[in-house]
Order: sequence, then C-alpha cells, then structure tokens
Amino acid sequence: CGTGRLLVKLGQAGYEVSGNDLNAKAVKYCNDRLAKHGLPRSAFVGDMADFGVKDLPGRKKIDAAFNMIN
Repeated sequence: CGTGRLLVKLGQAGYEVSGNDLNAKAVKYCNDRLAKHGLPRSAFVGDMADFGVKDLPGRKKIDAAFNMIN
C-alpha cells in the first residue's frame, strides 16, 4: 500500500479498498491518510508473496486485485 495514494483515489471513487505492506510504518501512514480522507483504516501488515483473500479482515470476496508497483 505504500503511502496509500492510490487507495485514497480508489476509495474516493466509491470502491472498498484494502492494502498491505511489509512495513508497519507505511501501513500506519496509509491508514492515517485514509482516515484523513474519511475512509476506513483498511491497510494491514502483510506479505504479497504469501497473500490470500483470507488475509483481508472481514472480507469474504473481492471483485478485483491490483499489485501496483510504482
């Protein structure tokens, strides 16, 4: 999720978003940024190399997933 720039944009467009990052400081920053924009704190510490839908808190299904490396 990094700084959450793309999560904020997608969230503002009406999408339910979640993000993960190995860096706990990045996750905190991202969650703070989401909250600042009135969005749920939905980022969590995790590893994309070992990621599954089961890792999304409270989620049973997803419609799309993106791995944005920028």
